[in-house]
Amino acid sequence: MYDPAIQRAVLEKLAHWRQLPEGDLIGMLSPVERLRFRPEALEDLEWDGLIVAHTTGDERMVSITEAGDAWLRRHQGNAIAGGAVTGGVAGVPGDVGASPASGGASGGGGGAAGGPESGAR
Repeated sequence: MYDPAIQRAVLEKLAHWRQLPEGDLIGMLSPVERLRFRPEALEDLEWDGLIVAHTTGDERMVSITEAGDAWLRRHQGNAIAGGAVTGGVAGVPGDVGASPASGGASGGGGGAAGGPESGAR
């Protein structure tokens, strides 16, 4: 059995690029995701109808389906809009709205106007 987080990582990459050679797709995974990746993951995604794989020349091409897009929307809310799915760590829920350079703009930070008192009641 493969790590289910790999399913999400693969679908996120395909949602952004729409279609990729299998080797490029695997190369886009983080080092940890590559260690956890198993070929069965793609087979299962294809069996579930979330991706389509076909051979073109000597390389297997992988594409996301409408069902794959819908799966991502269900599991990420509206985080997929505009392709801004992950900024760093895949699979970290709640990190979507934060700006990478904000350094605490998501609340609880010190000194921002409307900080802890706004919306705390």
